[in-house]
Amino acid sequence: MICLEDIDFHLFIESLTRTIELKDMYTAGHSRRVSEIAEHICREWGRTDRECEYLHVIGHVHDIGKIGIADGVLMKSGKLSPAEHLLMQQHTVIGASIFENLPGLDRMADVIRHHHERFDGKGYPDGLRADAIPLESAVIAIADAYDAMTTYRPYKAALTAEQAFEEIRRNRGTQFHPEICDLFLDLLEHRPRNFSGESGATETGRSSCPGMARPTASRPGTRPEPALTVGDKTA
Repeated sequence: MICLEDIDFHLFIESLTRTIELKDMYTAGHSRRVSEIAEHICREWGRTDRECEYLHVIGHVHDIGKIGIADGVLMKSGKLSPAEHLLMQQHTVIGASIFENLPGLDRMADVIRHHHERFDGKGYPDGLRADAIPLESAVIAIADAYDAMTTYRPYKAALTAEQAFEEIRRNRGTQFHPEICDLFLDLLEHRPRNFSGESGATETGRSSCPGMARPTASRPGTRPEPALTVGDKTA
């Protein structure tokens, strides 16, 4: 008989993530890269190992709700229609519903639901703004956008790291949480090899933890005018 205590939770989550990657070949590896970038941001922030490991796990499953999106919409190579775009947005709600009734994983459900919210309140599914957005969601959002921008998709060319850097900087305080944005840009500028596709994340066992504390400081910066959401076609 299988002993549940012997199951590696992190490996289980990675296997679960492959279900969506088998359905959508163009996002293969995306969740892994998002999880690693998010963990780098968390460690740059000075959070605890448990907090960083927790965010790493969420990165793996942030798009798990796409399993509930029709293939014709999910795998469409062209621009989505307004109706299709609304359907695609439901992946955040579907993903949250997978975890929300599991004891101890309700926070994970909340982070997944809100990883496409925008700091200016123009995101989805609930139009949260500023500090109403879970900080873990803000970290996943910027990692998600960076990987989407720098990865080739049938409907768009990949940006260079430099172009993605400028797009993220330009959307500081509108799409992206300004303090999280500053952390990420500083990390990208001074340690770019962390985002070359090679894992820099730790390989320790992953475990859940309480939500993150608020950042204590941020670098000064300007708030640009509101811009269209940058990232992939689901953003």
